Amino acid sequence: MTHDNKLQVEAIKRGTVIDHIPAQVGFKLLTLFKLTETDQRITIGLNLPSGEMGRKDLI
Repeated sequence: MTHDNKLQVEAIKRGTVIDHIPAQVGFKLLTLFKLTETDQRITIGLNLPSGEMGRKDLI
């Protein structure tokens, strides 16, 4: 059985997207930039499918 899952997040009106992060690196970047210490909303995707990279992270 196959599942076609679509990932959706709220549209960003004002902010920044960091895309094409190698898989397993996204959480390290969150820590490096101290984004784990903010009260702002952050959406992350870990180990997402990517046509170019196989798998990727997204912040």
